Amino acid sequence: MLGIESPRKPITGQFAKELREALMRARSGNLNQSEKESVRRSERVLRKYNAVWK
Repeated sequence: MLGIESPRKPITGQFAKELREALMRARSGNLNQSEKESVRRSERVLRKYNAVWK
């Protein structure tokens, strides 16, 4: 995050493994069923709302 200069511990363990696997699936386009549903839900929300950042 911008403006934060304190040291942080890296993510390790099972959570790190699951995150790496999800990122690899996203990059390759081989999403699992849950991830595909998340994409569809996000697309529905984006069509429904229009946000303007000022």
